[in-house]
Amino acid sequence: MLLNAYGNPYSEKSLTGMMAHWTKMADMPKGCTLHGLRKTLGKLLAESGSTTRQLMEMLGHDDIEHAELYSREAEQQKLARDAMAKLSRKLSIKKAPARRN
Repeated sequence: MLLNAYGNPYSEKSLTGMMAHWTKMADMPKGCTLHGLRKTLGKLLAESGSTTRQLMEMLGHDDIEHAELYSREAEQQKLARDAMAKLSRKLSIKKAPARRN
């Protein structure tokens, strides 16, 4: 997908070097990697409700197990947020002052 100035695909080594250059030019922290960006894409796709099959296609996974990691993590976070919201609502109802007539 990414081509160098000669119209050829980058080698793995040169792409890694270019990623370091691009992140520096964008004033991003050191250590941002293509793999990290790919993981971020998987996480965002899963959190937006993409199916496991869609994750596989977007990320180029051959087996479902890798794509399911993103789905499980997104589902776990959603369940945790929902649980905390329920608890928060319950606690705020208990703390509401009683009305006097």
